[in-house]
Amino acid sequence: MKSNKLTLGVFASADAGKTTLSENILFNSGVIRRIGHVDEGDSFLDSDSMEKERGISIFSKEARFSVDDMDVVLIDTPGHIDFAAEAERTLNILDAAILIISSDGINKRTRQIWSKLDRYRIPRLIFVNKCDLASFDRERIEAQLHRISSATFDVTNLQKIDDDLCEKIAFSSDLALDIFEQSSGFSKSDIKMLINRAALFPCVYGSALKGDGVKELIKSLSYFDKQREYDDAFSCFVYKITRDKSGSRLSHVKITGGSISLKQSINDEKINDIRLYNGDRFISKKDVSAGEICVLTGLEKTISGQLIDRDKIAVLPKNDASVVSRKIKLPSGADFHSAAMELKKIYEELPEIQLEIESNNDIRIAVTGELQLQTLSRIIERRLGYCVEFGEESITYLETIAKQVEGYGHFEPLKHYAEVHVRLVPLPQGTGIKISSSCSETEFPPGKQNKVLNILQEYDHRGVLTGSRLTDVEIVLLHAKEHARHTEGGDFWEAARRAVRQALMKASSVLLEPVYSFEISVSSDDFGKINSELTKLGAVIDSHSIDGDVIVLKGSAPVISLKPHIEEISAFSIDGSGFDISSNGYLPCRNSDAVISASKYNPDEDTENPSSSIFTQNGSGMSVSWRECEEFMHIKPYVKRVSSNFDRKSNYSRQSLDDIFKQTYGKNKVSHVKYKKLITPEQDEHKYQSKQFKNSKKTKHVLLVDAYNLIHANTYLKDLAKLDLGAAREKMLEIVAEYSSMKGFEAILVFDAYKNKDRLANKEDALGVSFVFTASNETADSYIERYVFEHIKSENITVVTSDRLEQMTIFQMGANRQSASDFFDEFDLLKTKLMPHLLH
Repeated sequence: MKSNKLTLGVFASADAGKTTLSENILFNSGVIRRIGHVDEGDSFLDSDSMEKERGISIFSKEARFSVDDMDVVLIDTPGHIDFAAEAERTLNILDAAILIISSDGINKRTRQIWSKLDRYRIPRLIFVNKCDLASFDRERIEAQLHRISSATFDVTNLQKIDDDLCEKIAFSSDLALDIFEQSSGFSKSDIKMLINRAALFPCVYGSALKGDGVKELIKSLSYFDKQREYDDAFSCFVYKITRDKSGSRLSHVKITGGSISLKQSINDEKINDIRLYNGDRFISKKDVSAGEICVLTGLEKTISGQLIDRDKIAVLPKNDASVVSRKIKLPSGADFHSAAMELKKIYEELPEIQLEIESNNDIRIAVTGELQLQTLSRIIERRLGYCVEFGEESITYLETIAKQVEGYGHFEPLKHYAEVHVRLVPLPQGTGIKISSSCSETEFPPGKQNKVLNILQEYDHRGVLTGSRLTDVEIVLLHAKEHARHTEGGDFWEAARRAVRQALMKASSVLLEPVYSFEISVSSDDFGKINSELTKLGAVIDSHSIDGDVIVLKGSAPVISLKPHIEEISAFSIDGSGFDISSNGYLPCRNSDAVISASKYNPDEDTENPSSSIFTQNGSGMSVSWRECEEFMHIKPYVKRVSSNFDRKSNYSRQSLDDIFKQTYGKNKVSHVKYKKLITPEQDEHKYQSKQFKNSKKTKHVLLVDAYNLIHANTYLKDLAKLDLGAAREKMLEIVAEYSSMKGFEAILVFDAYKNKDRLANKEDALGVSFVFTASNETADSYIERYVFEHIKSENITVVTSDRLEQMTIFQMGANRQSASDFFDEFDLLKTKLMPHLLH
């Protein structure tokens, strides 16, 4: 299908006059009656109070106008470097762009924008602004433009091409040269084709403030294609998430195929409204078709950068702020849970802050600069109703391993049981964590293996040097064992993480530090000095090129040494080109001993990441150190260390260990288990071909929740229920909805209503969760038991309740059981460990 809609982005560095030009375009197109000004706080697009106070664009905004049979959606983007991610979010949806260059010259930010536009191959017009200033030097600007691209030409010259210009165009790109060789010239259609292929860039000179050149710029939009082809099948790209004044979640999308109507569903969520925004105002539509930019309401699962309903992955702007982070300090008395929930909403809207909620209730974010930090502080104050403080910047280190190692975890307190064996394999730099299995399917069924693999995938594994996140490691499941009666949902979670941790305690660990890649253009006179300064900072010069008196240096350096000197080094750059830096992954830390010592991290004291195993002794659980636990694992064969670098002195007496072993295996079975002897694995122990982790989808999984039991098991919900039972129900509904969404379960909340006389059973739906009020004279327990009996053959059912009698009943019927405390523990684990990975 064809569309006459053009999505046009407007880009510039700070103070280049971008919003002023946008206002002029809208004025000359008849959209607004008067031209607003950023400094006066009355511009059509910069309407947020923070934008009015600071006189800059912070958020991208949409406006609409028509020119020549084209419906144009103009997207005005922020120019300041701190808000680069907000601007770059739009790159996936643009058909064309206007790049504004101040008459002051091309600076570092302009070069970055040009590079991004090149990466996405976006056709563009160039508007050189502030040409009315006395300092304007046209020859200097043309030389700078030619330096970033030889395909930049004055738009007035393109209207009548002479032989000299024809030759210049021919040698500006390979595509232009191909056309020239075939036809010995360029027709108007050739020029238009080159522009739309991002191989030629018309330049307009003028003054946005005075309106000079604006009409010519609007006229030049006719160079862009008036008709665009789209697929007939529906698809859309989500480029931004916001919330309106009422708190409704807004998904900003471009329809990239087909059409969609009101009340249609996207990923099982109904569209409540379709809005076409023009500044702060909008109109609602019943349907929209391909090429349109619109806002959809009613969608709670969409994420920024998501391409829906097409077998294609969009390239997302890469954020370089992840290598440093700051801690958010909540004021005394602030509720951590509610703050974390609200911050996650802000993270949906601003994914570049890279929110991390640690298991110890620490909240960390990454920001690119002081201005973004101040803006984020204001946004948080708006949402939470109070101010927060931010800690100092800290470098984000990672850890990996140098050699393959195996680890073992056992979890067996009274009436619990699980054992897991894993192998850790080092992977190439930048790979991340990979999960696979070489466990025998006859030993441990695939469905159960997937549960363990799921745990290994979701858990935020930490290294043992500084407690930093683990990366570039493949975790291979070797063996796993459960007990027919005593294994519960959280047991494998305990055993699996202990197995990985035990392996890390034995491993040759490597601390990794973040590295910046850089590029800087300096004069030949400054080359020696800048080269010396960079070398002192541990930089490696990868290459240098010479263009007259200008030398371009490219290289890399550790973030920790380079970051404090960025402004100092930028001063050497020529023509204001700046010091371009970007994140370039991680490399082994140069001064790891000093960093490890300064962290004061003791892995043996990290209770959040235990390396010991739990065995049963005298009817109760007893912790056995990672140094001793291997000899008493129940699965055989296993690989026992022949030699090691750690002290073999045990913290337990031989009698204590014997007692543990007897309690585990039974008195009559000890004689044939030679736990003091080295046990060598059989050659075909891991002969099964390694298979990649794949979620099991054999049957529907239903989560049945005893609602009031869950409320009274949680302190926060219980206290809330005392004040407002309805509010407690809604909060629990949100929690169960989020949990079931992350797990892929269908959830049913069951509320007791047996005390209400003559009440019939009632079932409703909200947030993707079904909730049932039982009939009079029927308890929640009896409803749950009846449901399990009727559906257990066709569904995997997990019942959440802390009622021990109910647990025993449904377990005998074949359902899984999960206590309320285990539910909340797993929910906290999922939301702090799994969600950040899904959203990045």
